[in-house]
Amino acid sequence: QYDATHRFWRLYSSERPAQQGEFPLPSLLMTASSLALFLGLAQLVGVSDELASMNQQVLQWFSALRQPLLDFPMVALTLLGDPPVLFAAAVIAVLLLAFRGYYAAAIHIASAAAITGISVWLLKAGIGISRPDQVLSAPSSGAFPSGHTAGMTVLVTLAASFVAGENRKHQRWQHYLFLSLPLLPVALSRLYLGVHWFTDVLGGLFLGLAITGATRASYSRYDRVALSPDSLTWAAGIGWLVFVAMYMMGNWETAVVSYAPQL
Repeated sequence: QYDATHRFWRLYSSERPAQQGEFPLPSLLMTASSLALFLGLAQLVGVSDELASMNQQVLQWFSALRQPLLDFPMVALTLLGDPPVLFAAAVIAVLLLAFRGYYAAAIHIASAAAITGISVWLLKAGIGISRPDQVLSAPSSGAFPSGHTAGMTVLVTLAASFVAGENRKHQRWQHYLFLSLPLLPVALSRLYLGVHWFTDVLGGLFLGLAITGATRASYSRYDRVALSPDSLTWAAGIGWLVFVAMYMMGNWETAVVSYAPQL
């Protein structure tokens, strides 16, 4: 038994000399705990009266909060979590890493993006929770889990994990905190606009964290060289921001009308 677990430990430990065989225990624990929370929530979300009551209370609170002054920034935040924006970020990251020779990192990011998109689509269709009836033109897909929340969670936490992995352990929390800041506003925008229940956002968060944890744990086996930014990295980041700006301008009027509250 010791020999089997020792081989498992060696398999997933980083081979970088600077990290001294670091084992991805936090990633594995986050995967297990987040997946357990997601599965538990998915089992209860359609049958629990307590969760349904909580969802209604949260929806009413955000409905009372709506005002024209807040609508515009919330629409902008929700557009930031749209699938084309997240997909563009994943494609740019994969192409950049592959071009620079970081093939393992590129494959893991591509896999995380594909797993997120496919799992969200299957879960929405399979669980079949209806969305709140609060806006003029709500998305036609199912409510649970929130795709915006799941996609943004994977994007920011996976980016934070790669950045933090290149820094000292006692400094990593700073990168996780800073790079995860966009997650909360995007998730709140879905609740504010009335297109998701509170449990949808929680489900998207748990699912995204589970995918990130599994991706990082798997990548640890291939973590042999440091990922260092260069001028091409900054150019790719600027290119993605330009795409985001163009996407928002092209879809702004449609989004404002679609997310307008019902009278």
